[in-house]
Amino acid sequence: MQLFDRSSFARQWLRDALSQQEERRVFSAFFSGYVALVAASCQMAGDHGQFRQYENRNDESLERLAISFAMKERSVEIDNFITSEVGKRVTASLRIREVPEGEKFKMIGSRLDDDLTTAALFLFDLWSPFAFSTKSQDEIRDQAKHLGLVFRKIRNRLFHGEKMNDPNGTDADLLQHLNPILFGVVKVLVVH
Repeated sequence: MQLFDRSSFARQWLRDALSQQEERRVFSAFFSGYVALVAASCQMAGDHGQFRQYENRNDESLERLAISFAMKERSVEIDNFITSEVGKRVTASLRIREVPEGEKFKMIGSRLDDDLTTAALFLFDLWSPFAFSTKSQDEIRDQAKHLGLVFRKIRNRLFHGEKMNDPNGTDADLLQHLNPILFGVVKVLVVH
């Protein structure tokens, strides 16, 4: 099933996201980057015939399934970005971010969301400078899966006006650190 090519659409949203990030408009940058993620993921899922399996689903379900498919499909390339010099720098920046909720929460405040807590803890440990330098295939796939979940959960919370449980308006701080990771992942998916 060939879909209308959304690659140029995804690239334009990514360019907008990068420009907004440069201007320190991190919320706009995140949403533009997220639209680019959805467009690139839907293109990949459609090109691989996945939408036949997604029939009779609502838009949010389609979005979730397309992102999950694309992240899994490009998990090795995503890991190549994460282990690059740029990837190491941006993941370390997010990893050392302080979350004032206590020791259980790393990088991202995730109170009342067990899935987000699990994903954040997994990524926190995987990106540790003390972690094994070579990841297993399962870790590479799980890294991509958890990243996709983090992007979706943060989008949902911000879009619906929920704070990420970061007091004193530090949602902007979270996005300042997370956006470069989102943009790097989108670049991997758009190349498809």
